[in-house]
Amino acid sequence: MSIKHEFSNIEIVRMSIDEFFKLGPVPMQRDTSGRALKSKVKKMLRVLKAPHLDISLVELKKDCRYHDKMYKKGDRLVVNGNTRMHYWINKLSDKIPAFVNCTIYQVNDMEEVREIYNMFDNPDQSEKNQEKLYGILSGLFKYEPISTKVHKGEFVSALHYACNKFCPSEFGQFENVTAKLPYMVTEYIEEIKIFDSVCLTPKNWDQALICSALMAIKKYGANSRLLDLLDRIDRRAVDTITSVRDGATHISVEWDKPKIFKERKSTSWTKPHGFFHTVPFVLYWMERHMSNKTQMQLGARWETTADTWFDPYHKTNNKLSALLNSPSVLSVEEHFQIEQTT
Repeated sequence: MSIKHEFSNIEIVRMSIDEFFKLGPVPMQRDTSGRALKSKVKKMLRVLKAPHLDISLVELKKDCRYHDKMYKKGDRLVVNGNTRMHYWINKLSDKIPAFVNCTIYQVNDMEEVREIYNMFDNPDQSEKNQEKLYGILSGLFKYEPISTKVHKGEFVSALHYACNKFCPSEFGQFENVTAKLPYMVTEYIEEIKIFDSVCLTPKNWDQALICSALMAIKKYGANSRLLDLLDRIDRRAVDTITSVRDGATHISVEWDKPKIFKERKSTSWTKPHGFFHTVPFVLYWMERHMSNKTQMQLGARWETTADTWFDPYHKTNNKLSALLNSPSVLSVEEHFQIEQTT
């Protein structure tokens, strides 16, 4: 049954539950399965009630692209009702309805989808950026995180700082993080996947360590020596044989028994014990570790390590900018990886 609304771009449809189950979420949808575990959601949805039958969808009036993913004309996506669908599919409710009442909004592009999504679930107020980050990984990139740290999106600040150091002109300190998150993830998606695979002990990874890990992976790639370094940080494995420590030992010892950062570490970009101190410290020792160098203490100008971390990349980028129009040349990233391994 279909009812035309007084607004020409809205239609109300009674849809069978089986047809509803075939629909996918809007690409900016939060972590549905994670939200379903919250006590207040369980209390609200464990018993089927009449208001639960009211669902909101969007239907695309034309083909459109959202961050390199194509959506087709006529595609219907669930805006408001994804968590209820999760409950019904997984039989978490006392009853499963035979049908739902869908209000369908006709839209031209994803900007209109976002506007409608925000009406039901304002991402700046009621939805945490952490949940939004998971939604981008799962919905946009079809990547299901392994570690709880990445699954919960507990690295938004780390990702923002890492993006700023890699491309400061695109990711400033005072950017609207919510709006920029899809672009930030796009910049570091492969690095996030690699970090996710080595984050076996989430409690050992604070934001400074995650930021440094992402920046190191961006610079060195899936280098076996780097992966070993990250594994040692994850396990807090230290070398107790010699007093002249390697980089992994310096990092693990400082994070377990701090001498330099005795106060609570923060994600501030400017305050003491914030990113502008902790991230350079970690990167300094990561660089020493990658060079197979051991030493007793920090060297001169260690505080600038984060600021100069991607200088080789940008140097290469400037040299190759005139050549990038040619399909036969390597990408800037490929040249950068070659430079780091030669």
